[in-house]
Amino acid sequence: MVDDHQLMSDGLRQALEAGSRFRIDRTFTDGQRLLEVLKFERPEIIISDISMPGVNGIELAREVAKRYPSLKFVFLTMHITADVVRPAMQAGAQGYLLKDSRVADVIDALETVASGGRYISPRAAASLLDPVESKITLTPREKDVLVLLARGATTRDIADTLMLSTNTIESHRRNLLSKTGATNTAGLIVWAVTEGYILPGWKMP
Repeated sequence: MVDDHQLMSDGLRQALEAGSRFRIDRTFTDGQRLLEVLKFERPEIIISDISMPGVNGIELAREVAKRYPSLKFVFLTMHITADVVRPAMQAGAQGYLLKDSRVADVIDALETVASGGRYISPRAAASLLDPVESKITLTPREKDVLVLLARGATTRDIADTLMLSTNTIESHRRNLLSKTGATNTAGLIVWAVTEGYILPGWKMP
């Protein structure tokens, strides 16, 4: 867990140990220290605040997604405005929780993420319903590729469906990553959800 308030980390550790299978093995007060430790250790899930000195939570999530794409990342924060929730989701995290969540909701979120799902607190999700003007323009073909990726199609599947070469599909995928700032396919899917290209697959209690 990464949070610059040690009391928060200690409180969650006690709550999880008392009522779930999860254990907080290590706590950090800054993201840079976590990145150094990840060279040698691999937790199942990283829980992180957003507002922290040095490397903030969103920057940390991007780095983790880029360096260790198999690691799961959950935000635990007080931020609920779209200008924070949106980039946080696009950074590659699998969960977004608010610090005033019930312990049962935190456990539910961790179970969901651990089993390969995604979870977002309802109030955070509600902020994404406000209309925003996207500055990113996708071509019709890029939209097709994005939707098929979100459905779990492979490069070969997409190439066959759109009757294009696999090299062309990979080119579209690289363009999508470049335009959206996502670091991997999971990040692309999160971006597509927040921008309304696909129906959300995030779990909301």
